[in-house]
Amino acid sequence: MERAMETDGLEKLRDFLNGVAGGLCTLPFERIRELTGQALPEAASSAAWWTDPAGWCAWPPAAACRAAGWRVESVHAASGLVRLGRC
Repeated sequence: MERAMETDGLEKLRDFLNGVAGGLCTLPFERIRELTGQALPEAASSAAWWTDPAGWCAWPPAAACRAAGWRVESVHAASGLVRLGRC
């Protein structure tokens, strides 16, 4: 059951991003948590985590973002925001 909820959350994130018009999307960390049902790890407060192969690339919702055609453009950790751009 837990696996199904995780998959559902990833689909919600992907569906949300598929519905975004334009080439940029700024998401609060809290909105990512709401969509995926998964809190970002504490390491996400560091911009390095988002570009570290052991960080963003290893985090399951990253695959949902890539599947929807988005990549991380910038991170504003102090504000709890991530900016995505279309691939």
